[in-house]
Amino acid sequence: MWMRIASGAVGIPLAVALIWAGGWWVTGAVLLLVVRGCYEFAAVLRQRGVYFPQLWGTLGAVSFVLWAHWAAPQNPKGVISLLVLLVFWGLLYLLIGGAFVLNVFRYRPGEPALANVSSTVLGVLYVGFLFSFLIWLRAWPEPPTFPHWPSWEAGARWLLLVFAVSWATDTGAYFVGRSWGRRPLAPQVSPHKTVEGSLGGWLAAVAVGWGVGALLQLPLIPALLIGAGCGVVGQLGDLAKSILKRDLGVKDFPPFIPGHGGVLDRFDSLLLNAPLVYLGLSLLSTICSW
Repeated sequence: MWMRIASGAVGIPLAVALIWAGGWWVTGAVLLLVVRGCYEFAAVLRQRGVYFPQLWGTLGAVSFVLWAHWAAPQNPKGVISLLVLLVFWGLLYLLIGGAFVLNVFRYRPGEPALANVSSTVLGVLYVGFLFSFLIWLRAWPEPPTFPHWPSWEAGARWLLLVFAVSWATDTGAYFVGRSWGRRPLAPQVSPHKTVEGSLGGWLAAVAVGWGVGALLQLPLIPALLIGAGCGVVGQLGDLAKSILKRDLGVKDFPPFIPGHGGVLDRFDSLLLNAPLVYLGLSLLSTICSW
């Protein structure tokens, strides 16, 4: 527990500083997480005899991050939007095609070819594509549709809120579940998670969505919706990671953050929350522009 607290005392101010700085500071941090995440993914798959091409997979994941770094600040419209879309589908085409090609040339009878190809595609998308939404969200433009918008960059505020809500969900679920948890939530997947803990995590997310949203001078209704939505989806991300680990027969990914396990252990809820918020803000922006 003390190791977790110490890591949080260092990691939280560092994350806030990087989000505040933006630009290559955020991209560099995300690239580090992606490279480490691909290493962790390959390491646990190797224990089960499943092949994940670590070099090629890492390059594929990194390409999504670099693509987001270039495209996100452009607030793409018209020709740029078409170009971004073509690059996106091109990356997916190379990813899926490359996964097959790499396994074709190393295939031996009896190898789990389907598992190898599927794990390669899943690993690159799970680590690279989902992490890239941290950059998309940080570059969120300041919309003219909200009156009295603060002068500080909107993307930094939204991203800080997502981090705060994700941390609050994990923390609330842990302490409430430990103190009052009685009924198992998903015993076959994660036997220590309880219904009471899950509800406590959701309530913590809503409360932090309201409190931190007000502190950051964000609109009340979107901040509350982010808290409520991330309080559910973040826990689903945690359970999805638990399914992967249970299937692979490991307790945690290779440790990276003291007291928290690997990168994929610590950022599991954030990997689903960041895309959720980005897509939600895109929908809200579209509706308001009508």
